[in-house]
Amino acid sequence: MFLIQGGHQQHSRVGPAISGGLASGVIWSPGDMTPDGLAASASELRNGVQAVDSQLYVAPLQDANPKKLPQHELFDVPLGPRDFSGRHLVSLVERVLGWQHDLPVTHLLSPTVALESMNSRWAQIAADLADTSLEHTRAQGEGRPLLISVAAERSLLADPDNVDALLDELTALEAHGFYLLFEIDPNLDPAQAAVLYERALYIVHTLARLNEYTVWVGYAGLAGYVFRAVGAEAFGAGWFRKQQWWSPSHWTGAGGGRQPRPRVFLDSVVGSLILETELGPVARQRSDSVLLADVIASAGDLAESIGAGRSVTDDFTRDELNAQLFAVCNELDGRISGDVGRDLSRVLDDIAAAQQLHRRIRDVDIELDARGGENLLAVWQTAVRGLAGTLGIPV
Repeated sequence: MFLIQGGHQQHSRVGPAISGGLASGVIWSPGDMTPDGLAASASELRNGVQAVDSQLYVAPLQDANPKKLPQHELFDVPLGPRDFSGRHLVSLVERVLGWQHDLPVTHLLSPTVALESMNSRWAQIAADLADTSLEHTRAQGEGRPLLISVAAERSLLADPDNVDALLDELTALEAHGFYLLFEIDPNLDPAQAAVLYERALYIVHTLARLNEYTVWVGYAGLAGYVFRAVGAEAFGAGWFRKQQWWSPSHWTGAGGGRQPRPRVFLDSVVGSLILETELGPVARQRSDSVLLADVIASAGDLAESIGAGRSVTDDFTRDELNAQLFAVCNELDGRISGDVGRDLSRVLDDIAAAQQLHRRIRDVDIELDARGGENLLAVWQTAVRGLAGTLGIPV
């Protein structure tokens, strides 16, 4: 199941994507939406899965930029550890879940704080938030499923003992499932990133397959395909780059800077190409006569229109680019069979095919931007093979 990670002015595109079959639902972002805008968008969505990430993990950050979160009046920013003690924590949980209760969501997401270590005070606060959320929904007789939110920072994933401690904590909960956020910067050194991805995949597989919890992975981007392969029920992705991987750092520091260059996401390369400097040269080169056709043999109306002769130098609207990303995520999601061994093998086959296309693009002297996903393919490949070896799954 692919869910749009809503926000960054995407809410106007969520309805058409869902009604058009490009997504199964949405995870709304209050940090990017006014209270009235969120309520109206949620109410207007007649079909599909809906949930709201309260984004409480922003509150403990020093010098955080909370964007529109204060307008929702759910919690103050900043908050210190003492603000999560005793009755303060209970009141906080009641406000956040009561707010969700009044929205037409299909699933509730518990509030949580970011975890840098299972030995920190914040780990105990996260556990208290989870327990209190479970108690609150039971007391309210809430019929909608509650997913316990978990926000794992890079430092936690880097320590295998922390990963084991986290799993011990989570599997002791009598919960319906989990909404997982992993801090894995795609710009990390590939060897480092592969270790983090493998551990994140192990967490998902342990919860979803070995313990039969429902698992959603938020802010996953195209990596959600791999999380689905190991057992996640759903993954989220949004057009804005920060909605394709989660990090507390996205909420600190000043914004600004130039607008990103338009990219087209393609399942053929399991990544993206910059329209102007990458797909354009692919279309103009004459060394490989079928390269363009092979690259754009992808899901989505935009790719189809280019295949039918539309110029890559045209002005593509944000709506078109969003729809193309959603189509690719939906296509990758549809490849999941539910058999972990078969799905991991399919992932590896798709990676190999994408890497071959990348090689062909380089062979015609076109330089690729590192953020397009080529490096991430090698990361996924290493992580999948490592996890398969650990689990004894032939791939």
